[in-house]
Amino acid sequence: MKSPRFETQKRFLISGIINTLIGTSAILFFQLFFGNPFFANILGYIFGGAVGYLTHTGYTFKARFSKCNFVGYTLIWLTGVGFNLLLLKFLIVYVHPLLAQCVAVGFFISYSYYLQAKIVYR
Repeated sequence: MKSPRFETQKRFLISGIINTLIGTSAILFFQLFFGNPFFANILGYIFGGAVGYLTHTGYTFKARFSKCNFVGYTLIWLTGVGFNLLLLKFLIVYVHPLLAQCVAVGFFISYSYYLQAKIVYR
């Protein structure tokens, strides 16, 4: 029998994959529509973050949608993105960019899951 924690982690990864596919598609769409990669990334991340909140609240953690959950999720997501970018900027100087990206993404996934499970959706 699989533990409830394992099942939640599995749903977190599935939601993350869906969120990433939708967010990346949004970035590409906005890039084609607006022609500005910076603006497209901002809109894509906002769109992806919103989808992430919906999937993690409703599917991953099976929680109620609330203002408190939304604020907590958003703060964790924003700080995670910030830490991800800082870590990537630091690592890219010392290791291959692909390895740096993998480490930064791994950090973001771990950071997000831990804080969401312990703070937002406890």
